[in-house]
Amino acid sequence: MNKIRDKYALMVKRCSWTKRALQSQPPRIELLHARAPESPVALPEFVKSMEGPAYIEPEYGYIITAGGRLIEEAIAPQIPHKSSWRMGLPSTHSIDAMIKDPARIVYYPTVVSLRHWWEWNYYHFHLDVLGKLRLLHDIGIDDEIPIALGRYVREKSFAEQILTQGKLAKRHWIVPDIDNRTIIRADRIVYCRTQQSFMKRLSFLTEEMCAPDPVIDSSERIYLTRKPPAPRRILNEEEIECVFRRHGFHTVDTDGMAMSEQIALFSRVRYLAAIHGAGLTNIIYRRGAPLSVLEMHARNYRPPCMSDMCQEFGYDHQALDGDPEPGDPQNASFVLSPERLEAALRDMVPNRAECVR
Repeated sequence: MNKIRDKYALMVKRCSWTKRALQSQPPRIELLHARAPESPVALPEFVKSMEGPAYIEPEYGYIITAGGRLIEEAIAPQIPHKSSWRMGLPSTHSIDAMIKDPARIVYYPTVVSLRHWWEWNYYHFHLDVLGKLRLLHDIGIDDEIPIALGRYVREKSFAEQILTQGKLAKRHWIVPDIDNRTIIRADRIVYCRTQQSFMKRLSFLTEEMCAPDPVIDSSERIYLTRKPPAPRRILNEEEIECVFRRHGFHTVDTDGMAMSEQIALFSRVRYLAAIHGAGLTNIIYRRGAPLSVLEMHARNYRPPCMSDMCQEFGYDHQALDGDPEPGDPQNASFVLSPERLEAALRDMVPNRAECVR
């Protein structure tokens, strides 16, 4: 019943915004850059500048014109997975109340919006939020223009800590208050969608962060686990950890680990075994130094993003699948064969004499 009610409420909101769009003039939007997608399932790359007055609503990050149009492409992902109403919409009434209350408006002449549907996720924050900085830099957008982010920066310690790294600490980040009670108003809003490679986006980001150089001659071995309540876990982990210990791997869970510790750890890891998940994003901090990755996943769920990233960075990558539990493949935990893991680790680490007996 709750799902039906929520779906109905979203449909009502969608109708309200559609009605306003039909009654208002389209905004003036200048196309600063465009590039056709290389993949048939991807959307075009662009950088656009919209004349205001316009607003960036705090909860989801939609740009809203003074006439009441939602600019949905400003937060949509590179590949159209889901329609926007499934992700959430603000109500027209709540936005009207914000706009009519001068105390809730924060004004800037020009703002860059880096809002994104999945901005709070560790992987997407690196790749699809801060990953846009390279494209903006390439077309000459001024680094000193204030940049709009979401409330998650106050809630996710990794985001707040990353923004204090290196040159990023000098940027002007705009983050809504914890209750999403303020709304940004600007005379010009710049937004973009990037289709640049993993290498371009993430190498630029680590340079902006002034990430440390990797330890080239390291032989460190890590098993990156996922603990409850995270989905996608290895159900027979105790048995699996015994195999890792025999091969000199130590278990790491980055949840709750300070970003400085994560960056330092992954700058020196040489052999990494990890369950598929956002934590694998940390391979960018190896910064192109030698790295071998074993990605473990359920047999019915294997997105290509991490293997593609490894290929671009020149890392060795192999995958090992397990038997999934029933349910949603994306979130299913799985059972991994100790014998198959043993064989994979022997292939991964050439010097078997270093294994712990």
